Amino acid sequence: MAWLARFAIGYALLLLLLPLARLPLQYWCNRAIAARNQRRQAWAEAARQADPKLKRRLAAARLIAAAEAERPAPRVVYDSGRDLLEQSIEDLGADA
Repeated sequence: MAWLARFAIGYALLLLLLPLARLPLQYWCNRAIAARNQRRQAWAEAARQADPKLKRRLAAARLIAAAEAERPAPRVVYDSGRDLLEQSIEDLGADA
């Protein structure tokens, strides 16, 4: 019975100490994320205060993206969900 009490105490201590051991790792990861977010904010600010040449390039990129969004989706030639022979037969029937 004494071994069960020692096991329970050890298990309880492990449950209490594990989050404390993870705390420095979380702090380190969050610090890296915060630095990355600061870089993104700096890039966004630089884009907002860009020179006219960069603004023209951004406008052209937006136009290209809009044109890509309006283009119809390509027709799928092969679907791995069905057998190749079944697809060929169904496609022949659909074209007729």
